[in-house]
Amino acid sequence: MKKGIVQVMAHGLLALTLGLLIACGGGGGGPSSTGGGGGGGGGGGAIPVAGQYLEVFASNGSQVDPQNLAANSSYSVQFVNYDVVGARTVLAASNWVVQGTSAASISSNGVMQVAADPNVNFIVSAKATVSGTVKTLTQDLRVARGGASVSGKVISTDGVTGLVYTQVDIYDANLNKVGGALAFKNGAFTAVCPTNAKWITLKAVTIPDTYFRALSYQNKDYSVFGTTCLAALPVLSGGSNTLPANLIVPRLSDGPPPPPSGCGQ
Repeated sequence: MKKGIVQVMAHGLLALTLGLLIACGGGGGGPSSTGGGGGGGGGGGAIPVAGQYLEVFASNGSQVDPQNLAANSSYSVQFVNYDVVGARTVLAASNWVVQGTSAASISSNGVMQVAADPNVNFIVSAKATVSGTVKTLTQDLRVARGGASVSGKVISTDGVTGLVYTQVDIYDANLNKVGGALAFKNGAFTAVCPTNAKWITLKAVTIPDTYFRALSYQNKDYSVFGTTCLAALPVLSGGSNTLPANLIVPRLSDGPPPPPSGCGQ
């Protein structure tokens, strides 16, 4: 998410273009309402697109990927705002809630306890006032489990820009989510998953608003809506695995991406 300053008028035009594209079956993202970071935030040193995020920290203050938590651990979750020049502000948040599991809980000040491996994907949500308006954010969470890790990058079609805070989702053959990660500095991510993981995609709503909600991988195009058009992972060995190619997200400025061509490949 190493984004430049987007002028208000240009942003409005992009939003209009996006609306038209969605109506016609295309897709583009909005500023992510989810995110991760620590040690000051910013996805390990990169600056995300302007907006609000929930960032997760370990008890020692280090950065944590909320898609790869540890069981029997304590975390601090912060509701933060980034402005257009990357300045980060922690906002006073309330209504902290964990949903989807009874194995984790969160206090009124954002301290989260993960008592055991929930073996499920769950979420945390909170509210804060942003420019006079109450806003609710949610963040996907997962305890890392499995015998393999998958590393790669989520980048722009410019070949350089990493899409910080874009969420990677990994599924098995039965379309159960079995792993995930957030892209941090330079768009790099590492997801822990079982060796039988089969598919990979991006979570559409976490793609920034200057990009289409679409994915290109190994010269094939994919939809990122739902689980009907997933990209195939390589066969995973126990231990570390690296994707053979980057996950590429097309910019709005490049024009609409081709129709999906790689579904299930």
